[in-house]
Amino acid sequence: MEMNNDCLLWNQLKSHISPQEVDYYAKKIGIARINRNEETFMELSLLRKMHYSVEMNLNDEIQRKVPVVLMSHQRNTAIERCVKFLDELRNQGHFLEPSNPSDKQIMKYLKLTRQNRPNSTSPVSPTRIATPLSGRPINNLDESINDVRNSLDEEYEKLQLEIQELRCDIFSSCDQLTEAKALLPPTTDSIEAFNKRLQQKEFTLKSMSKQKTSGISRLRDSVQLNRIWD
Repeated sequence: MEMNNDCLLWNQLKSHISPQEVDYYAKKIGIARINRNEETFMELSLLRKMHYSVEMNLNDEIQRKVPVVLMSHQRNTAIERCVKFLDELRNQGHFLEPSNPSDKQIMKYLKLTRQNRPNSTSPVSPTRIATPLSGRPINNLDESINDVRNSLDEEYEKLQLEIQELRCDIFSSCDQLTEAKALLPPTTDSIEAFNKRLQQKEFTLKSMSKQKTSGISRLRDSVQLNRIWD
């Protein structure tokens, strides 16, 4: 999980500078700028490690919620049908409001354990930071000082943006981990019963969609936005 800081712009530029001139150009470009980006990169690297750790814990907890003793063709089929219906409903811009606490818990369980759960396939992988001067030949660094400074500022903004996004991902993963720990695996019978209720709602949605505009309005009113399934 170590992130290599060779991808930073200054470290790339140093390969075009003789060792005797590194300090000279560092001062001309701005040591504060260079250090700022390196420190920000270190923060990003630390956050990536944290995110990876939380995601691994979350995946382990999810595995505990899918014990082999409960697995059966009957259960898997019911789960697949529920997930397919809820995904289709979401893709149409609708979110189902659970009618009771039991249904709400089942939806949370299905969301956490589904195969296409966000971040479930690859928790975190190091990426290179794309910079405006990456890959460009440096012919005369003295004439490019301002361009380098601007590029370092752009690199810093990109690092900050990735840090903000990663913090949101970490908070989201921590919330999911807390939620996963509190969830109890529903019985196969309860999942099948939930699936039957979903199919009844699917029939209602299809029949109402064939009506006039007033019927569509009633449909939109009856299906409320819900973040349990997103």
